[in-house]
Amino acid sequence: MEVYNLFYGAVYLFTGLWTGSFLNVCVWRFPRRLSPIKGRSSCPRCGHALSPGDLVPVFSWLFLRGRCRYCHRPISRRYPLTEALTGLVFLLCFYVFGAGFQSVPACLFASALIAAAWIDWDFTYIPDGISLFILLAGLISFIPLPACGLLTRFSWGSLGDHVVAAVLIGSALFIVSRLTGGGIGGGDIKLLAAAGFYLGLPRGLLAMLGGYILAAVWVAPALLRGKIHRRSSIPMAPFFAVSLILSLLWGEQLLIWYLNLVFCRGV
Repeated sequence: MEVYNLFYGAVYLFTGLWTGSFLNVCVWRFPRRLSPIKGRSSCPRCGHALSPGDLVPVFSWLFLRGRCRYCHRPISRRYPLTEALTGLVFLLCFYVFGAGFQSVPACLFASALIAAAWIDWDFTYIPDGISLFILLAGLISFIPLPACGLLTRFSWGSLGDHVVAAVLIGSALFIVSRLTGGGIGGGDIKLLAAAGFYLGLPRGLLAMLGGYILAAVWVAPALLRGKIHRRSSIPMAPFFAVSLILSLLWGEQLLIWYLNLVFCRGV
């Protein structure tokens, strides 16, 4: 069993590192209306096409000391950070869900959230394609494959519950947006509705609440230091992404902890 865990852990980590490298391409190209699968990767500074040796996740950046091999200008730490983060999330998905089919949509879900977080951070918008991708990951997670020993959570009742979760979470955020005069963008509403479909109502609501708490923790000091103002546009996807991934991995434990905190304080 120990060898099994080490082997599959390495497979998931390796796959996550390369997926993170692909996410870097998506984050750069999606906002520029470029295909992530057409054309060779190039240096974002000088535009020189990169060789295969320049594209090894994390290690190429470390070997080149964070600089382009051709123009020698610095390359953002975001690239190895995204690769390492995605590798870590894939590894955690393996340890939480195992090496079976259930971990596949979980990894897809987390990957989409990482891409959405960076794009929203840079451009304060979330491509609709990412929300649709999350919906697809949610549908995949309902596919029953008993012949392969991969029976997932499929049942018409369960599927209906998740549809209701998406509608309720999306409607709640839409009402918040109307009441606050656009305090939350349409991209965030679609992202959270799609994530609600994947996670279900309890974990979806927990993630929504957690995202707002994380945003408040970041915004309050920034307001006090004068780095942002009350009318500044705040990209919410990074905070929602962190909260959603935590809910994906440890949603039940977090729900139990939260309910104990709320209802058992006086006991």
